[in-house]
Amino acid sequence: MQKLLVCLVSACMMLSACGDDSESEKNVVNSKTNASENIKSVASVKNQSSTEDKWFKIAGNPKLFKAEYKKFTPAQQYYFCTAFSLGAMSASKPTTASAMVSYFLGLGVEKYSTGIDDKTYYAFDMGKNVFRYELVVNYILEKKICEKIITDATDYAKENKISTDDINEKGKYEAQKIVNYIKKDKK
Repeated sequence: MQKLLVCLVSACMMLSACGDDSESEKNVVNSKTNASENIKSVASVKNQSSTEDKWFKIAGNPKLFKAEYKKFTPAQQYYFCTAFSLGAMSASKPTTASAMVSYFLGLGVEKYSTGIDDKTYYAFDMGKNVFRYELVVNYILEKKICEKIITDATDYAKENKISTDDINEKGKYEAQKIVNYIKKDKK
C-alpha cells in the first residue's frame, strides 16, 4: 500500500514538472499536500486494522472469548470485568456508572496491586468493546463471570476495611491513565 502511494506521488510530481513554471509550482504544492493527506489516511487505516485484529481474537464466538479470557492474569480479568460492568451500567444508569469509575479502578489497585498499564489496559479495552458481540455478552452474563470477580473485589475491600475515599483517590489516577491510552489510540 505504501509502495503504491509512493509511486502515485512520484508520478504526480513528474507530471507536474511538465508545462509552464507557475503551473508546475502549483502542481508540486498540490502533490505535496495530497501526499501528506494520503500518508495520514494510510496511518489511520493501519491503526484501524490493528484494532480490528485485536477483536478478531474473539470474533463474536463465546469459545474464542473464553480461551482469550483464560489467558488473562487475575488483574487483567478484573479490569476486563470493570469495563464490562461499567459499560452495562452506562446503558441503564449512566450517572451510577460515572460515579463508580474511580471506585472500580481504585479497587483494582488495592486488590491486585496493579494499576492500568499496557497489559491491563488491553483487558480493559476488550471489556469496554465486547458489547459488539451479543453472543459473548450473553455468555458472560449467563456464566456470571464478571459478577463473581466484582463481588470478590468488593468483599476484599470490606474485609480489609479499606475506605471508599482511599479507593476513589487511587481510581482517579487510574482513570487519567485510561484517558491517556485512549488519546494515544486515536492518534
